[in-house]
Amino acid sequence: MDSTGLAGKYDFKLKFDNHADAATASVVGAGVRSNVAPDGGSVNSAGVGLPNIFKAVEQQLGLRLVKINGIPLDAIVVDHIEKVPIEN
Repeated sequence: MDSTGLAGKYDFKLKFDNHADAATASVVGAGVRSNVAPDGGSVNSAGVGLPNIFKAVEQQLGLRLVKINGIPLDAIVVDHIEKVPIEN
């Protein structure tokens, strides 16, 4: 949910330690470029000195990521699935 009140699109680079917290992987999205090299390794060999994504957004962009409960989200729930054999 965007509560910034900022209109328009922005292109930015964000430097953060993608391995600092397991939860960061689910936050990375369009417009965010991490410090992960194409081979999956960290550009900064151990992520030394780089903040996690939450601190990076605040320090580098002046925005804060805040967890808010009770926001309605669209979701698909698969309750049951069966594999039906197909004859050749």
